[in-house]
Amino acid sequence: MSISFGRRLGEIYDKIPRFVAAARFALSPEDIASLIDGLELDISIPLSKLTEQDRGHCEHIVRSHFKTGNLETGIGVEMRYNFNPNDSARLRKDVRMVQLLRREKYFPVYLIFSSISPRQEAISRLKRAGWFFLVGKDADRFMRELLEVDIASILDSPRLKREIKVEMDAMMKSIFTSPAFRSAIQHETFRASK
Repeated sequence: MSISFGRRLGEIYDKIPRFVAAARFALSPEDIASLIDGLELDISIPLSKLTEQDRGHCEHIVRSHFKTGNLETGIGVEMRYNFNPNDSARLRKDVRMVQLLRREKYFPVYLIFSSISPRQEAISRLKRAGWFFLVGKDADRFMRELLEVDIASILDSPRLKREIKVEMDAMMKSIFTSPAFRSAIQHETFRASK
């Protein structure tokens, strides 16, 4: 159940930076959340679809954070609010994604917003695969400068918190009213009565 909640929250939180990035750079939802060989990237910023001024802005931000920044095709961003290095399927997906980004000549940026969850050995593995990492406040600053909006303040807004509560309440209701849950409760009640 907690995994389902975590995934649903992740989906909600992922949409906000995508929406902001699409608005900031006048990109379509398909451009922002592009699929590469069946894998969905959190944020894709294709340079070919940007104005000359926005291309310069992206190049400047990448250079200022990474001291490099030869942007040939664009920027590919993966975001994690918390980083679970024990999820081997996630690590394999992230290694595969950076290979695809490199093939497409995108600059691969991996952002971890929590500064307490990262594990250095997993980060080292993903860096060797080709990701450029920013963690904690550096990740926040990168997104704020790139999108020129403070994503953290949007995530903390009362309106968004109300929307998330509505989503979570609906999920809880669907769980507690599901036939599987009712069957489990009946089974436990029956066992307890013996």
